[in-house]
Amino acid sequence: MVVVRVVMVVVLAVSLLLLLLLHLVLLFMVCHDDSFN
Repeated sequence: MVVVRVVMVVVLAVSLLLLLLLHLVLLFMVCHDDSFN
């Protein structure tokens, strides 16, 4: 089943990208708060 493997890889990549994006947003918010305060 090559399709299952491809789907698993795609889901893994998307989840990793979402985690990275979440970390970047959190870092941006923290830096913004520090600059404002």
